[in-house]
Amino acid sequence: MKRHILGSLLVVSSGMAVLACMSGAYAQAYPSKPIKLYSGFAPGGGVDVVARTMATVMSAELGQQIVLEHRVGAGGTLATAAVAKAEPDGYSILVSEHSSVVYMQLLLKDLPYDPYRDLAIITPVFKAGFIIVGGPALPASINSLADLIRETKASPGKIAYGHSGSGTLHHLTMELLKLRAGINLTAVAYKGGAQSITDVVGGQIPLVISGQNTTDPQINAGKIRAIAISADTRWSARPTVPTISETLPGFTAYSWASMFVPAGTPRDIMQKLNSAALKALRDPETAKRLSGMGLEPPPRSLEEANQLWQAERTQWFPVVKQLNLKLD
Repeated sequence: MKRHILGSLLVVSSGMAVLACMSGAYAQAYPSKPIKLYSGFAPGGGVDVVARTMATVMSAELGQQIVLEHRVGAGGTLATAAVAKAEPDGYSILVSEHSSVVYMQLLLKDLPYDPYRDLAIITPVFKAGFIIVGGPALPASINSLADLIRETKASPGKIAYGHSGSGTLHHLTMELLKLRAGINLTAVAYKGGAQSITDVVGGQIPLVISGQNTTDPQINAGKIRAIAISADTRWSARPTVPTISETLPGFTAYSWASMFVPAGTPRDIMQKLNSAALKALRDPETAKRLSGMGLEPPPRSLEEANQLWQAERTQWFPVVKQLNLKLD
């Protein structure tokens, strides 16, 4: 009897050892084929440039090619949905601005995924403040946020502003600004930031909110003027441009972009991706490219990344609900 029990225990322990070895071998084998990196934003924009730059370094680090797959449109939700529904095996990853992975379910009734249920975060890849700029169609008397508030209160709805798309953080930031300042600006949605800059330069729209990389050339050329930035401190590149919080205390807003995988992806695979992503973000060439676009690389561990992602929900859910914004 004792021999039978001992024999059974040996069989069980041997089986467990085999399974452990198989699991370890599987983890060590990843990745064994090319990885798809999905981007939901147009080529040439901040997300696309960061995705391409990171893919090069991560491919070398992981020993497999990372192939960029664009699913452009619907505010980044097409690419996000593709990854949310993919197999959780580490071969489908997403780089996205936080609009499609934080609060979009509040804006779209039929969103085919729940980001906090269907995705897991690897690391943020950049953060950036916004800048409000005026063109030749903006009255010459408006050179600051205080000027804008004063003029807009005198003529509600007369001044329009352009943003990069309905439901984006550019859009939400300006709507929150309107709410905080008690003013009425007419919103005009564009398909990306490039066309809005063309129009503000050309005088088709008086005011635009955008990023540093898209506005710098035109500001430097004297074709548009900076009104205010949404960061918590003034930009070193533009020390004379005040923050919004200097006029509206406590007001800050950032655009974050992060890397995600489908929920249920094994922890060891997520850790490998995190390590490769952090190496890419700390690469001098990557840091140089991000800095040149006004983007800050904020690498985080898996735990720190998740804390950030949860904090974004805490910040923006109440704003979207208070503004009662809907895209349906």
